[in-house]
Amino acid sequence: MLTAVPMFPSVIGVMGAPVLMFVLVANGLVTVGCFYGAWRVWCYSRVLARAADVLTQAEESTYRVLREAPQAIARGQLGVMQWRYLYTEQLTPQFRQVKQALAVLGMGLSLWQGRWSKRGRSTRENWVATAKAKRQKRS
Repeated sequence: MLTAVPMFPSVIGVMGAPVLMFVLVANGLVTVGCFYGAWRVWCYSRVLARAADVLTQAEESTYRVLREAPQAIARGQLGVMQWRYLYTEQLTPQFRQVKQALAVLGMGLSLWQGRWSKRGRSTRENWVATAKAKRQKRS
């Protein structure tokens, strides 16, 4: 019969128990580190889940508030357009009348200035000359 011969000698037999203890302690520390990392990831996932819930609630409340905004904006624009048309139609004749009145006033002013500037002087010069003549008559 053949007997099995191990290819590598036993670690305990060659190096002793201290190496085995080191390996076990190192393995335990790695395990504790992995458990700590998994616990931190789990905590972050809870925080992210809460943040996602808050954002979802904010989105839903915003939707409830703003879902009718496009119709309201369209109604407002239509109202402004109607108001602008109405007042343009009402004010156009009044603007025409004011423009005609200002034209008549301008023509009257030019005729008035022409009356005073018969001697070839400007209106201001005529006014000054008239004022001097009045003063001389009083004296």
